[in-house]
Amino acid sequence: MMSTFRTIETTSNVERIQSYFSTMASGQGAIRLDVVPALEHTGLTSTQLAAQFPAVATLDGNWVHILNDMTPMIGAMSDGVPDYQAIASLPAFPLFPWFFVLPGAVLAGLALLIRPQGAL
Repeated sequence: MMSTFRTIETTSNVERIQSYFSTMASGQGAIRLDVVPALEHTGLTSTQLAAQFPAVATLDGNWVHILNDMTPMIGAMSDGVPDYQAIASLPAFPLFPWFFVLPGAVLAGLALLIRPQGAL
């Protein structure tokens, strides 16, 4: 799983995703503030606009939900980059048990060395 996210969880990639989202927000703002009013100015009603441009109507109608979903996700990605990098820098999982086995073996060996004479 860590190798899957290696190309995603980088500062430059998260910044690029943030810029995509910023571009989408600018486009949606232009639709709402420029395009739709200009089309309404030609005499089209909101019902006619929705019929002729269903994707625009869907985006405009769902934008608040999209914004509410994307903003925390992008924030979590940005906040998670240092954590991901810290975890990714750990040794491979197959080595993990040896971090317990080796110190345990050393402690057991020391305990055997310093035990009182005649004790088992």
